Amino acid sequence: MAEKRLEKILSVIKPNDYLFIEFAHNDQKQKDLLPFVGYKELLKKYIAAARDKGAKPVLITSMHRRNFDAKGQIVNTLGEFPEAMRQTAKEENVPLIDLNAMSKTLWEALGPRESEKAFVHIAAGSLPGVTKDIHDNTHFSNYGAYLLAQCVVNGIKSAQLDLAKELVAELPGFDPAHPPLVEQWKFPASPLVETIQPDGN
Repeated sequence: MAEKRLEKILSVIKPNDYLFIEFAHNDQKQKDLLPFVGYKELLKKYIAAARDKGAKPVLITSMHRRNFDAKGQIVNTLGEFPEAMRQTAKEENVPLIDLNAMSKTLWEALGPRESEKAFVHIAAGSLPGVTKDIHDNTHFSNYGAYLLAQCVVNGIKSAQLDLAKELVAELPGFDPAHPPLVEQWKFPASPLVETIQPDGN
């Protein structure tokens, strides 16, 4: 909101457009934003803003970070933010895609070692400008982004959104408990580019 991203969206959104709303990773770091107080109020502002424009809001719980315990189970690092969103979806009668639940299944199915390939883990010297190893367990590789996008597609179907009619009919099924391994997945790497933040300016 402070960066006027919502304002920009509202300047172009049209009736019957969808507004997918997913945030919490950075917001949970704000000491003055509590899950069941400030966060829920923010979500409700986004929902109301979309509805005022005749658009359809959809809430998406935040995906888990890659954080395993000794038994290979995902540790919740998001506190009560996902549950606060689930509550808001019920209170506001908004469709919910529970990416938090699906990503737990997904990361645990891959396990601690294979799941590294879904995140930004880059060895020093393997890319220009990368002078030391990167072990980022929040942001995703192309492979990880693809897996989460498949989870969102599942959520669109499960929530029976009208948008599901626009999906490719031959789209293969996806089970977060049995994801394809990176070796079974092909996607051309993006070219190296310079960007000015925020992207899209």
